[in-house]
Amino acid sequence: MKKQFSSTIVGATFLISLTGLVSKGVGFLREILYANYFGLQSEFDIYLVSAALPMIISTMLLYLGQNYFIPAFNNIDVSEKMERKNYFIKSFWFFLLFGIIISVILIIVSVPLINLFLKGFNKERIELAVLIFRLFIFSLPLASMVSIISAYQQANFQYKAPALSQLLVNITLVILLFMFNKNFGIVIIPIGLLVGTLLQLLYLSLKIDVSITEFFKKMELDLKKLSFPFSFLTIISIEFIGQLYTISDRYFISQIDPGGIAALNYSMNLVLLPISIFSLAISTAIFPKLSENFATSSLDNLQKNFNLSIVFNLMIFIPITTILFFFGDEIIKILFERGNFSQVDSMMTFNLTKILALSLIFYSSYGVANKLIYSINQVKKLLWLTVIGLLLKIVLNFIFVKEFKQTGLAISTVISY
Repeated sequence: MKKQFSSTIVGATFLISLTGLVSKGVGFLREILYANYFGLQSEFDIYLVSAALPMIISTMLLYLGQNYFIPAFNNIDVSEKMERKNYFIKSFWFFLLFGIIISVILIIVSVPLINLFLKGFNKERIELAVLIFRLFIFSLPLASMVSIISAYQQANFQYKAPALSQLLVNITLVILLFMFNKNFGIVIIPIGLLVGTLLQLLYLSLKIDVSITEFFKKMELDLKKLSFPFSFLTIISIEFIGQLYTISDRYFISQIDPGGIAALNYSMNLVLLPISIFSLAISTAIFPKLSENFATSSLDNLQKNFNLSIVFNLMIFIPITTILFFFGDEIIKILFERGNFSQVDSMMTFNLTKILALSLIFYSSYGVANKLIYSINQVKKLLWLTVIGLLLKIVLNFIFVKEFKQTGLAISTVISY
């Protein structure tokens, strides 16, 4: 019965939410430690700018694994077990190659890229930023393998291991941050993520029904077979563009108040916490179901499952939006106001949190609708929607930032969502 329940939308959502709640709880402890050790200091601003692109790509890889692999995997008949397994192995090497290519390119362009964002900063700050950036880049090939293994398990309605593996990353990062922050300073964050991602990959590798021998036996080095199909490139574009909101904010670091980027980061993390627990759980649980419904032409079930997910999503996020808007200041004081995080920092963060909270209903609903669009193979339309949303965000940033500074960046995010 337990296995059957966890395979339903509600059961899978409950399982992912529960494990996600624990994982994000540890992850938020990490944010509390960030606030305690680094506050809104300029060093933390430097870290946030350096980490933005690598973290965007890491997140992109996670969603890319789901959105590219799961629909294609479900197009292979359930009875063709070996064919399904072979497709996963081929996809694994494909994703690993993609992760390595991205990493090599970013290592090469790391210095001019950092200089683009940190114009006017001294040499010491730029060298620190380059170091942080490169340490993050080293974790990308690992993240690409984690992405495809997680997608394979989710496609088989096995949600527990991918959820628990993220908990492992956060625990590792919190432990290393607590033990070595005085020795390494801000650099311990990318080091902790690198170690945590390696442990995550090792854990997930033990949870799949494919041995190391099978991986290497079926490894295909034919470059034609490793070419990037158009659908893959389209999905890459969607996921990458969708993550560029953060980059578009970091670009204005020199035009906003000191600590403004850090305050925006803390408020965004607070607002996105319920998204990463509940909305991610709903969309992760619904995606294999929607994909399977479309592949088997069960359109009534597809509509029913989608509508159920939207209603469930609204029931969760309308109350959360209300709480954050009216009581976010008390939450911020309890979570962050200690060490280097002052009362003034709390007020700046709360002002941004109130604005960003207004986007919760729209952003969470989009997360569910996004999976429907992928399931019915309408990725071109989604690409156009994503491009228009980003262009709107960038234009609004330029309009609002001069007058409202970091508040303007938050307003542009809400409008574009």
